[in-house]
Amino acid sequence: MKINRKHIRDIISEALGEQAAHRLLMAESKSIIKRLARREVLTECMNDLITEKMIVATVNDITSFKPEIRNWAEVLIDELEQRAERMKDMSEKRRESIINSLVSVAVKDLIKTTGGMTSPSAAKFKRQEDEKKYQQMKRDRRRI
Repeated sequence: MKINRKHIRDIISEALGEQAAHRLLMAESKSIIKRLARREVLTECMNDLITEKMIVATVNDITSFKPEIRNWAEVLIDELEQRAERMKDMSEKRRESIINSLVSVAVKDLIKTTGGMTSPSAAKFKRQEDEKKYQQMKRDRRRI
């Protein structure tokens, strides 16, 4: 025999009276609500802990470090030019393009690994970078 809530209420009502049954069921309902609320709070806390990142450096810290990153990229390209024969023949414009790309990638990766950028912030940052690239491409096409 399957016992449902209405059946339990009827049994309690007969034994204790209507008012006592109502109080008992209300107390049980409050208990269930408290357990559900506690579970919801715990779930929210666990999600916060899972998605929380340890912020080592802020985005501003990293972008203010951009000149040093650029110097590092220039030194790296100079070293590569000494080892790779084909790189010695590249134009100054191509060299600048490679350095700018290297700096951009380094800054993005540093922000991603050391900063506490959330997914929406990362998506916004990527959209801005894509827009800059698109505008640069349009400018380059007009020059040709």
